[in-house]
Amino acid sequence: MIKSSKGFTLIETMTAVFILSVGICGVLVIFPLSLKIIRSSDLTTKAVGLAQEKIEEISSNDYESIVIGTVSENLSDPFNMFSRHTTVTYVNPANGMQDSVTDTGIKKIAVTISWNSLLSVGQQNLIINGLISKH
Repeated sequence: MIKSSKGFTLIETMTAVFILSVGICGVLVIFPLSLKIIRSSDLTTKAVGLAQEKIEEISSNDYESIVIGTVSENLSDPFNMFSRHTTVTYVNPANGMQDSVTDTGIKKIAVTISWNSLLSVGQQNLIINGLISKH
């Protein structure tokens, strides 16, 4: 058997180096994935902010001036990876807040933000709803 100057055999030393190498490689493989997850969470946070911003913009108007309908828009820099789809409808509170064709005194603002996923799962969508009523 070959002994090193410290009393360890060459096989023991090589085994320890191999185990450390496998452990380090495992951590290095996980690191890029964790960066993608962090970036994906950042995009989701920005999408929530963009949806809330639109709901606040619309609901800051008086009830009568909020137009029923749908508007789609592609956002500009630095949010050009997002698209925003806004729909305003009447809702019926007596029918579980289902859409209504007549004015019941409550309007629903539904904002959908879409973007391409960084985690290779296709397009992601975030939907936030807001309600506004006659005062």
